[in-house]
Amino acid sequence: MKQIILNIKDGKYRFFMELINSLDFVQVQDATSSSKEVDSKAKLTWDDLTDDQKNELKHIKGAFKQAELLKQGKLKTRPAKDLLNEL
Repeated sequence: MKQIILNIKDGKYRFFMELINSLDFVQVQDATSSSKEVDSKAKLTWDDLTDDQKNELKHIKGAFKQAELLKQGKLKTRPAKDLLNEL
């Protein structure tokens, strides 16, 4: 398993934590960089999100699904060299 450390703006923290907790393949350690515990009772609902946040959430979930399909070999990839040559 890999570990990632992220710095999230205070105003986006609840939204980000709700997003990450909705992914079944991610384990979240319940602590922030200031050693405060995450309020696990504070749950966002879809209605709490702005239209932009809803759109971003859909894109992020789609990207994770694509990454998983790529990992499983169900989507074709192309070498980065070919992509760079197109530019």
